[in-house]
Amino acid sequence: MFVIIKSLHSILKLLNSETSPWQIAAGVAFGSIVGFTPVASLHNLLLFFLVCLLRVNLSMFFMSFGFFKIIGWLLDPVWDRLGYFLLVELKAARPLWIEVSTGPILPFFRFNNTIVIGSLVTSLILFFPILLASAQGVKAYRLRWRERLKDSKLVKILKATPLYGIYEKYEAAKQKFGILSSS
Repeated sequence: MFVIIKSLHSILKLLNSETSPWQIAAGVAFGSIVGFTPVASLHNLLLFFLVCLLRVNLSMFFMSFGFFKIIGWLLDPVWDRLGYFLLVELKAARPLWIEVSTGPILPFFRFNNTIVIGSLVTSLILFFPILLASAQGVKAYRLRWRERLKDSKLVKILKATPLYGIYEKYEAAKQKFGILSSS
């Protein structure tokens, strides 16, 4: 329960910060690619380096990676079927896959794996819709919901719980002793 409260607090803190909606949205979109695809893939390492080079919010990248990893795990059978279609049944793409699997570096990307290619193709197709929807969601939250949420009964109830009091003491101790925050 403490982890959930801390995660929600981190997300709200980020949404209420001066961070650009596009930086937050880029974190969500890039996190969706890494989350949907198998983690131990070379393209994810390259994507992580790209995220570090670009102005992407890393905390949202890692939070969305975890969220999309759960969804990706549930969708593995779908990725497998799509990958099988792309690799085996789509005859026009066979020369491409033969070239990819016999080249000097590309085999390390594991594009011959049905789940890798199915999830990667899907995540690349969904990248821009997720980016745009996330940016619009952040903007909508800041315009319409931020003030309502601060004054909502749910927030007041959560702040009244003993668990939230423990969390506040934890945050105060971190600031008092100069412990770096992970958020």
